[in-house]
Amino acid sequence: MDVVTRWNSSLDMIERYLEQQQAIAAAVLSSEVRHNAREIDSLDAADIADAEDIVKLLTPLKKATTVLCDKSRPTISLIIPLKHMIQVSMAPCDVDSNTVSQMKAAILNDLADRYQGEQAEILYESSALDPRFRALPHLNNSERDEIFNRLKLKATQMQNQNPSEEEGAAPGSHEHVAGHSKTDLPQKAHAVGGVSPPSKKTALEDLLGDSFSQGDSRTQHTAQIDAEIDLYRKETSISLMACPLEWWKDNAQRYPLLSTLAKSYLSVPATSVPSGSPSLWHSIKLNKPIGLIMGIEVNGSAIVNSV
Repeated sequence: MDVVTRWNSSLDMIERYLEQQQAIAAAVLSSEVRHNAREIDSLDAADIADAEDIVKLLTPLKKATTVLCDKSRPTISLIIPLKHMIQVSMAPCDVDSNTVSQMKAAILNDLADRYQGEQAEILYESSALDPRFRALPHLNNSERDEIFNRLKLKATQMQNQNPSEEEGAAPGSHEHVAGHSKTDLPQKAHAVGGVSPPSKKTALEDLLGDSFSQGDSRTQHTAQIDAEIDLYRKETSISLMACPLEWWKDNAQRYPLLSTLAKSYLSVPATSVPSGSPSLWHSIKLNKPIGLIMGIEVNGSAIVNSV
């Protein structure tokens, strides 16, 4: 089970302290407090400066948890872009204090081991199928090509396993990618009084028809997914506030094969923790139903853990 952990309460407390410094100082200096306390510890100027730096440091993490726990579009494709954003914000800087430097190093060290192997591949593929993050600007060309090659293989395998979905994906779904309109295809004349019965298979067709017809079909699927991926990679990225699932729904006719694969990825939520309970680095898990959607085996291990 997922555990709701509001780690950012530390950030909230520090922010609140900085806001109420004068009131806290007045309370600490009151005669009643000084009379009852033998020794009063207070923060000096260096401590206050560290607290202000910590607030700046942790604010991007709080924003990331808020985004992932949003009710509207918290898809799994957000995780890699947000992780990259955090890594950039945690890069060492010459003006960092010793406290901030240590915190940055600890956070970067913790993130370094996240998302390994198949989990990392799934997250990168999800981001690639999100038209908001399709460009994957933080990767080089060879890394992007590798991701889309994996998507090509998975889309082809999905279609070969479920060939009937191609026909029912969307009306006219093959018109745009293939470059031909259905009106260009020759129309078969119907026999008077109904459709003619199918002709019987010859012995050769009965023996070898399935093997060779499947081979031709697989070749067509591979060519079609190649065309769809090439066209998709040339698309302009959509607004960050747009819904990727709605985009795929609107463009299903242009991408009949790729849209089916995209929906299987983007329907997975970034976190199973309820909205309003930010817990980015502690509570996100792949549960078994989600794992089945993605076609992977899940043994209850978390994608990400606490910072």
